Amino acid sequence: MPPPQGDEKLDQIAEVLGIKKTSGLYNELKNKAAIDAGIIPKNLLSDQETLNALPMLFMTVRSEKPTAEEIEKLIEKIKGEG
Repeated sequence: MPPPQGDEKLDQIAEVLGIKKTSGLYNELKNKAAIDAGIIPKNLLSDQETLNALPMLFMTVRSEKPTAEEIEKLIEKIKGEG
């Protein structure tokens, strides 16, 4: 059974578990529900830097080796140079 996707249902689950809507745990609950359903979480879609890193993430998940250039770009981003 897939996790619920509607905010109302997720809010009910959070309330039963004592998770505040303003907490990081609540965001994690929503993100994991989306990911488990094969959906990229909305908060990640609104972050351009994260969106730019998704192709490398998907390559890694598929066990494809990123190019040297892609690795260099990732290193620059991590260092805050890109």
